[in-house]
Amino acid sequence: IDINLSVNEIVNIVKDNGHSRMPVYDDNIDKSLTHLEELIERTRHVRSNLNIDKKIVDIIDREGDSIALMREYEKNNWLYLIRAKRNATVYLPDGDRDVKQGELADELPNGKYVKTIKFRVNKKREDVNIYVNEIEVEIKRDATKSVLDKDGKKRIVKTPGETIKSRLVVERLIDKDGN
Repeated sequence: IDINLSVNEIVNIVKDNGHSRMPVYDDNIDKSLTHLEELIERTRHVRSNLNIDKKIVDIIDREGDSIALMREYEKNNWLYLIRAKRNATVYLPDGDRDVKQGELADELPNGKYVKTIKFRVNKKREDVNIYVNEIEVEIKRDATKSVLDKDGKKRIVKTPGETIKSRLVVERLIDKDGN
């Protein structure tokens, strides 16, 4: 793939009329992996097959808000953005406290104005302002994994690991009434 192509141009090469033109999936992947372990293997497979020099940022939804996944991405120097769960706890170095991400987001002021967009509010498209704020946090929790024991019962295994230094980024859409 030409390294000067945009992401959209790469996607068009990778997918043509909904059919993959590049081996996105590795048919030999271990089917006993958890969904996040499988995601890591598929990410590794895709990155090794793209052969481009540009940095790739993986955007991962809440199902991927996993410290084990973050540690694997950190270990591989992969860039990522995770849409975080509100109830996950982070450590706030500036304040020396543990806090749920949702509570911390609620404490932050609106932050920097980005732009105004049209957005559906009460079944009408209205102007809303986008604001973004961020704060340095650390994620120190143990990784957890559900496994079946020898009796076939599900149990949780905790694995300690390195602290992840991160940023909690909060985006707000605010209408003309301040809501």
